[in-house]
Amino acid sequence: MNYLGLVTFLVAYFVLNFFIVDKRGIWLIPLLFTLPIFDIVFNYKNVNDINGLIVLICYFMILVSICSMKGIKIWNTKERTIYILPFLIIYMFVCALSYYIVINSSLNDFISSLKYINSIYTKNVLILSVLLVTSLVFALPIYNFIDKSIGKKSPLVIIQCRYFSTNLFFGTIFSRYYLEGIHNGVYHRFEITKRMYLILNKERSLELSVKSGILGGKYVFKNPCPELEHKALKRDRKVKICSTIFFILALCGGIYIFIL
Repeated sequence: MNYLGLVTFLVAYFVLNFFIVDKRGIWLIPLLFTLPIFDIVFNYKNVNDINGLIVLICYFMILVSICSMKGIKIWNTKERTIYILPFLIIYMFVCALSYYIVINSSLNDFISSLKYINSIYTKNVLILSVLLVTSLVFALPIYNFIDKSIGKKSPLVIIQCRYFSTNLFFGTIFSRYYLEGIHNGVYHRFEITKRMYLILNKERSLELSVKSGILGGKYVFKNPCPELEHKALKRDRKVKICSTIFFILALCGGIYIFIL
C-alpha cells in the first residue's frame, strides 16, 4: 500500500503540474479521482479492507481524463451538439462507478465524515444527491475522449485571425486563450493552449488540419506554424526547469510520507 500511495502521489503531482502549466480547470477532474485512493492508503486497517476494484476504477478515470486532453493544441467544443442518448449512457456509467466508490469507501470507514451520519437512508440520499451533480462533470472527459478519438481530418484555412485571453484571479488560474478567424465568410472561434498562443499570436492567416469528432467537436493536434516553435523556447525551458525541481521535491516528499 505504501508504494500505491507513492505512485498515486506522483500521478497527482503530474496532473497538478499540467493544470498549472495549461491553466485549464478540466485538469482538476483526474486530480479528484486520486482522493479515494489516498483515503484508502491513509485509513485502511488491514489488507482485507482494501477494495482493488475501487483503485482500478479511479485509475481508469484518471487515464481517460488525461487521454481526453493529451495532444490537443487547438479545439472547439462549445458549438458541438450534446447528443442526449450517448451522454446519458456515459453519465449513468460514471454515476454508477462513483456511487460504488463512495458506498464501499463508507462501508469500510474510509470516508471519515460519513461516520457521523447514523441513518443509512440519509447517508444514501446525501451520497446519491451529490453524485448526481458531480457525475455531470466527471462524464465530460469520457465524452471528450470518445469525440476526439473518432472522426476525420480536413483542412481549414482561416483569415483575419485575432487572439485574446480571459483570466480569473489576475491570470493565476483558469486562464483561457482564444483564436478567432473567418473561413468562407463563416466566423470560427477556437480555444488554444498558452504555448500555441505564444507561437501564433502574430499570425493573421492559418491553415489548420482539423479533426471533426464524431460528437461534433473540432480538434487540432499539430502546430500549423512549426517554423515558429522558437517563440516558445524560453517558456519551455522555464517549465522544464521548474517541473524537474518540483518533481524531485515531490518524489522526496512522497518517499518520506509513504515509504519511510
